[in-house]
Formats: sequence, structure tokens, C-alpha cells
Amino acid sequence: MKIIHTADLHLGKVLNERSLLDLQEEMLNQLLEAVKEHGAEVLLIAGDIYDRSLPSKEAVDLLSRFLTTLCIDLGIQVVMIAGNHDSPERLGYAAALLSGMGLHIGGLEKSITKVEVKDVHIYALPYIDKRGLSALHEQDFGSLEEAMGHHLDGISLDPHAYNILMTHHY
Repeated sequence: MKIIHTADLHLGKVLNERSLLDLQEEMLNQLLEAVKEHGAEVLLIAGDIYDRSLPSKEAVDLLSRFLTTLCIDLGIQVVMIAGNHDSPERLGYAAALLSGMGLHIGGLEKSITKVEVKDVHIYALPYIDKRGLSALHEQDFGSLEEAMGHHLDGISLDPHAYNILMTHHY
């Protein structure tokens, strides 16, 4: 199975008062061509889909068109997580419905979501900081590394599958 991985799209970014959406649309079109050219079956998008937690309508429309082409037109499975610039709640709108169409939005409750595509198990972990991990596990941690180690201990890997951890962290 061929998998393409990307992250940090930052859709909707404005630089020096100039929208980058036209360049971002061109980049997404190039990504679509790469998916077709390489015969990828899965696209992983590991966070910072948008440049801010409240993206512009234009940025949302651009992502919607891109994901529709991937999932509906091309039949590609997409696994996507929130990064530190995204709002997991907004990104995850209609996640259960969309999953049936090939768009898997992982870790909406800050937990690790397992997405299975054939013999590949993708463990989707969105951005979460030490404070968020402490709240999730109801305990204090000395460091982010300790907190993340505790969090990752909850994964039960399948030795008969290909296991991938997709996350957006430092």
C-alpha cells in the first residue's frame, strides 16, 4: 500500500496582508497529482490544516473541495488530525458521517484514534500539551515526555499489522 504524508498546510494564511489561498490551492492540486501519479491509497494529514482555529470561509471551502476530490472522486482514504493551530471541534464536524466516506478525523477527544486501512493500523494523535494530557489522565506529570509516554502506553499494537503513529508535536 502506498501512503503519502503531509502536514502544516496552514490553509488561510495571510502574509504581509496578502492571502496565500491561490498558492495553497496550487499546492493542493500538485498534491492531488502526486496521489494519482504514485497510486497512493492513503493520505495522512498530520495537523495544522488551517492557519488559525477559526478559519476563513474561503479556507474551509478550499479544504472541502480538496477532500471531496480525494475521498469521493478518487476513493482515497484520508486520515487527518488537528495541530496546534486547529480547533479539533471545528475540524471534527460530522466526523462520524465523513468516516464512512473515507475521511477519518482522528483524536477528537484528545485520545488516540485507531484507523484501520487494510493491514495498516494508523494511530492518530492530535496536538495536545502537557496540561491537556494531565487533565485527560487526571494526574500531574513532570514533563511533556513523561506525559506523552504515559499516553502512548495505552496503544496496543497488532504484531500482524503495519503500525503507524501519526501525530503533530514538537
